Amino acid sequence: MRLDAIVIRCEQVPDLTLICQHFVPDVCNHRLRFGVPQLVTKLDNYRSIAVFSPDTIFGYIRWQRNQYGTTLWRLVIAKTVHNGRVQKYAGILPGAHILVNVSGVNAVKQALMRLDYWEAQAGGDLSNIPETRWRHFQNGIIISSAPRPVKHGEIELHAAFRRLVP
Repeated sequence: MRLDAIVIRCEQVPDLTLICQHFVPDVCNHRLRFGVPQLVTKLDNYRSIAVFSPDTIFGYIRWQRNQYGTTLWRLVIAKTVHNGRVQKYAGILPGAHILVNVSGVNAVKQALMRLDYWEAQAGGDLSNIPETRWRHFQNGIIISSAPRPVKHGEIELHAAFRRLVP
């Protein structure tokens, strides 16, 4: 199935967000770091499309290199939205609300270490962490502070709030 056909099909349901994943060994690796898609469609051996429903938080990594070394390394944590204004980002169609945007080798390495720390704290599911904590995450990377632990009560409280608010 071609990418055009998937995009046209998903445009009929305007609330869906598409994430393009692409992996070619030693050339590029555009992939999801965390998040549970509604549907994953494999296009060929190297490419796939993940489809997310609204109000889902996910992590997306883009890495590329050429014959001289790494040319691009970015980590984005974003939230899909129903309708309205979205921020455009390569590989995310039509766009999403960007919560964290980190670029550069050292910054992304630091962010990935923080994600591993939070993942251990949260019990493996980072998509349940509240949006406000992602702002703290971004600020902590900017000032290079030690990561604050995520409390289990905070995640449960946020999950309960999401169930109550439509």
